[in-house]
Amino acid sequence: MRPSCGWTPAIRQATSGRPPSTWSRCSNGTALASSRSNPNPNRVNVVARLKGNGAKRPLLLMAHTDVVTVDPRKWTFPPFSATRDGGYVYGRGAIDDKDNVVAALMTMLMLKRLNVPLDRDVIFLAEAGDEGTTRVGIQ
Repeated sequence: MRPSCGWTPAIRQATSGRPPSTWSRCSNGTALASSRSNPNPNRVNVVARLKGNGAKRPLLLMAHTDVVTVDPRKWTFPPFSATRDGGYVYGRGAIDDKDNVVAALMTMLMLKRLNVPLDRDVIFLAEAGDEGTTRVGIQ
């Protein structure tokens, strides 16, 4: 059975910094091989690479999935809900930096779906440790 792949749950899963399950299967048939790494199983870094012909140096599309702590009582909408209202998405990290995670992921999926010839490798990195949690991110 195909998982529920509506945009809100897929984006929430893709940008949670937790092991991806739903988002890796919600590519409408587009296979995008990825790897996960991190010593903390609850917060992983996700890397995917589209191979080019090697004529140019690789291009890295990188964004982080973690957010700073939040007091839910100060929010109109639940901070981890990715609530759509009035044409906006409300949720912790919607601007910093989950919008960039989604943009980079969609770029990778479109390059793959459209079979764009690449003169360089394009690498997607969603890293889990930017907001003061560098032990789970990258060095």
